[in-house]
Amino acid sequence: NTKQLQLISEDLVPLTGGGDMGNRTGQYYYLRGQAGYANAVDELNKICAIYGTGEGAKSARVVNIDDIDWITGYNPNNVGVKDPNKTGSGTKYSAGYIHEYGNDVKYTLLSTGVKYEPANSATSGIDTSCKQFTYYDEVSKTWKDLETNGSVILKSSIYMYYPTTLTTTNDRNATIGIESTSPEYKMLFTNSSTGADTANSGDTTNMYYWLGSPYIVTNPGIAYCGLRLVVDGIVNYNELYDTNGDEHSFCFAVRPVVSLDSKVRLKDSGTQKDGCKLYNMSVK
Repeated sequence: NTKQLQLISEDLVPLTGGGDMGNRTGQYYYLRGQAGYANAVDELNKICAIYGTGEGAKSARVVNIDDIDWITGYNPNNVGVKDPNKTGSGTKYSAGYIHEYGNDVKYTLLSTGVKYEPANSATSGIDTSCKQFTYYDEVSKTWKDLETNGSVILKSSIYMYYPTTLTTTNDRNATIGIESTSPEYKMLFTNSSTGADTANSGDTTNMYYWLGSPYIVTNPGIAYCGLRLVVDGIVNYNELYDTNGDEHSFCFAVRPVVSLDSKVRLKDSGTQKDGCKLYNMSVK
């Protein structure tokens, strides 16, 4: 989405560590709780920065939701319509629900629970099961606890979608977003033939990686915060912390985006790999 030439890694960055990955490939980075949420983007960018020091490279960062949305054409304010510049105004993600995209919700900590008042048409109420409200203040970059009768307004930024439909409906044959046979789909959502999971080459299985983009989802009496990700061909999310004090941990892989120097030139090699055109690079 910029004129600067950028490259995304062909496969997942091979990280190491312990833990149960199930049937995944062992390439992952753990994030957990408050610290995970507050430091995720900085830490992921630090990991990716080492890939921005090679010949022709200017810098590198972790792939984020804006990269993915621009390629797929998704707009959470215009669901189901290809709108890469996000200028359209149609159906919002989860319209009418308390976690509707962009919806403001006022939370007040009472002695009896947490009162929630959404700005849209969703129902207000009090959740008596919630006894605290700890939220992340983006201005001060600190976690804060509401005192009794204290209030805060949080904005919901959650959404998930399939890249072929640009909705929550799965249809691999759809062509509203990007086709499942397209180079873009293969690049972002499937395993390569020479990567860590060659047994699933061309398939979305085990293709799990973090996106450097946090989110908040507003629910009755409680809000969840976490990081976005790509998993099994879906642009999705996982929570790391909630305002009632619960921590969660997840582990996914990392993919860097490398920005190239303006002196870099690409020439069509005349060959393809995994359905994508290969280029030869030179630095002049």
